[in-house]
Amino acid sequence: MYIDVVNYCTTARAKYLSAQLTAARAKIQGRVTDTKDFIAKLRRHRFSTDCWILSADIEEFYPNTRVSEGEKTISKNVDPTLRELCTEASQLIHESIYIATPSGIHKLEGRYGIGLGHSGEVCDLEWSQNEQEVIAALTVAQTAALSFWCRSTDDYLMVLEGPVEHRLAVINAFKAKDPDRPLTFQTSEFSIDYLDVTVYKGSQFHSTGILDTKPYTKPSYTGMHLPYSSHHPQSTFDSILSGYHNRSLISSSSWSCTFYA
Repeated sequence: MYIDVVNYCTTARAKYLSAQLTAARAKIQGRVTDTKDFIAKLRRHRFSTDCWILSADIEEFYPNTRVSEGEKTISKNVDPTLRELCTEASQLIHESIYIATPSGIHKLEGRYGIGLGHSGEVCDLEWSQNEQEVIAALTVAQTAALSFWCRSTDDYLMVLEGPVEHRLAVINAFKAKDPDRPLTFQTSEFSIDYLDVTVYKGSQFHSTGILDTKPYTKPSYTGMHLPYSSHHPQSTFDSILSGYHNRSLISSSSWSCTFYA
């Protein structure tokens, strides 16, 4: 199943909405833009030796974000003078999108898709409201186990401390917030893979409380890249190697964890 918006009649409108929402998206509390940003924020914190490290994924993040809620999000986060224009653009986009499947052409009813030019901004901002409501409820309940959290679109990294019942309360609160978009958690006392790094308790953790990081690649990664017999310029091959090198330097908290392509 796919949504084709490459040079589609509404592509420019989707990009316009994306541009209008970019500034608001940048202000989302806990949002990380890339690995470098994530590591910088993580290293500002010190944690207890028995902390839990968690990753979480929001299931069906885009398709279960309702267009009606998205329009409210757009209205709330654009310049007031542009609300009517942006809302109408959103309505036109969603009235015009169809999905091609092996069984035929179907209309995308009331949902977002990854291919839409403004999905990232709208879904990110709409979910952040849920996020803040959960955190506010935990604060009122005096459940202060959430020592650190960040999110990159639909992927979370959390560190929990304190009584076990408080830690479980945090997990259950996020899971229960939206039944259509539950969170799947991975929990460890030692290490978690997040984005393209592994976050772990290294040799210095017990004395500093600082979590270490090192490069992570998925099990399916083969290390293959462009064959040297292809007609790409030498700069392309050089950039592949330098990219691996730079990624390793950014992701590694110590030289012993650094790898080179």
